Amino acid sequence: MHHTSELQDVINTVYQQFNSLDMAITGGAFIAINEENKKEINCWGAGGTADYVERVHLTYFDRPIYSGLIEGIKKGPGFFTEDFSHDEKIEFFNHLFQHPPYSDAPPKRKKEILAREGGYTRSCAVSKHTSVFIINHHGRKFSEEENNILVRFGKVFEQTYTRFLDLKKAEEQAREAQVELSLERIRAQVTAMSESAELLDIVVTMRKEFVSLGHEAHYFWYMRYLPGTYEKAMTSGDGTRIGMVMTLPRHIHGNIKLLADWEKSGEPTVVFPMDVETAVDYVHKMITLGDFKQVDPSAPTLDDIRHIGGLTFVMARTTYGEIGFSLPGTVPDPPKEDLDTLVRFAAVFDLAYRRFEDLKTAEQQNRETQIELALERVRAKTMAMQKSEELA
Repeated sequence: MHHTSELQDVINTVYQQFNSLDMAITGGAFIAINEENKKEINCWGAGGTADYVERVHLTYFDRPIYSGLIEGIKKGPGFFTEDFSHDEKIEFFNHLFQHPPYSDAPPKRKKEILAREGGYTRSCAVSKHTSVFIINHHGRKFSEEENNILVRFGKVFEQTYTRFLDLKKAEEQAREAQVELSLERIRAQVTAMSESAELLDIVVTMRKEFVSLGHEAHYFWYMRYLPGTYEKAMTSGDGTRIGMVMTLPRHIHGNIKLLADWEKSGEPTVVFPMDVETAVDYVHKMITLGDFKQVDPSAPTLDDIRHIGGLTFVMARTTYGEIGFSLPGTVPDPPKEDLDTLVRFAAVFDLAYRRFEDLKTAEQQNRETQIELALERVRAKTMAMQKSEELA
């Protein structure tokens, strides 16, 4: 393995090799990561013929046939085997068939499984990080040789997972270096700002850096919260420039409970998925109630929003307001990594906004100096008047 994504390939190989050894695994083989299994079971599972592998979630079932596996894994490294009656097996299957992914199984397949005679036998090899267990649906106990093979497979897969953890750590370190480099490029541009108007360039750069890290983002914006209004600047759809600059009334969000509650809370992020009707209504209000200083001629129309199936806003809090980005369609659960990166970008934007305020103050002071100097020239000319005709 050179990348953590290759773990699935190793798991596929485990199942293929189990199958090639003609073991009595009529109920499938499963691999679990121990830390993921506190009360409910998450694992990779394969059918009795090991011709497919899928990630499965087993919903909690308050019976020994379920809790026994959880408790066995919690005890730590070792081996255990369990036997259950036909009635216990049928009760367990009926529970599984009520929840995905087993609820989606064809009726014929469900009927076939419930018709199998015999009990339910399970053997499990537990290591520090992983557990491997095999099942027989006909009540046939696994032989000593089969259990020994299972234990040996468990040890080999534990070595694989240790390699996976090493790769994961290296990838996380490399990823952190990429994120920090992006943040440093933004900081450098902030430091180089010489005019307050360059704050808009920072928004464009942030969108560029965010996307370069592999995150999806369409429109990217910053919005300042004022007592009665929002000041908002938003990139174009391709992110190459600022497309919209506007002022919006505060009630445009105040009437949306999710956003109103978030603004009053201390939560760092919020996700606002909008179906077509909600998105069209929101954009219509923005168009009709907004005071636009700059308009993007290529901005999406209401029909465009209908075509993409709505909008999702993802926002992170800043000291003075928020930064955020949009996604097409309704995306209630964007990747956590996207949110984490946006929060870090928000902290850097605070630095940019402080620089903006300093430059704006300096520009106002400079402007005041220019005005005062102009007035002083007029006063001097006035004091030098010798005749009334000089008024002209």
